Amino acid sequence: VVVVEFADYQCPHCRHAHEAMAKLWPQYKDKIKLTYMDFPINRSGISRVVAEGALCANEQDQFWGYNQLAFERQDSLNKQSPMRIAKDLGLNMASFNSCLSSPETAAKVKASEAEGRRLGINSTPTIFVNGKRLQIEDFHTDLTASFEKALNQTTN
Repeated sequence: VVVVEFADYQCPHCRHAHEAMAKLWPQYKDKIKLTYMDFPINRSGISRVVAEGALCANEQDQFWGYNQLAFERQDSLNKQSPMRIAKDLGLNMASFNSCLSSPETAAKVKASEAEGRRLGINSTPTIFVNGKRLQIEDFHTDLTASFEKALNQTTN
């Protein structure tokens, strides 16, 4: 089962989706592949730089730890947050800063955003399960139901 989530680090609904996914992950981690896609719609520019930081954390195998801290600190995110999160994760700061200043990193976030726009996304979070866009009212309930349905379809 493939789950693709388009989200913005400053989006309160995305934080709720993240929290629900974190609770469900232990139960489904061996059954689903989760891909996080950046879709920075907040106009402050903070979401974009935090997203770029996540890509740089990924280069040091710390994407999910970075992602977790970014959502936990959502209310206080600013342009310096990527460096603070990286330091708190114990990342190699020279490598992280080099990545963060790289035009390729910014291009990757823009490519993720462009893919979302190509798919007709105009709000966050937007979650797909096996290519089907979910309509979500309650994150925990609706994600669980969609995961179970997709798992049942793959075993039948």
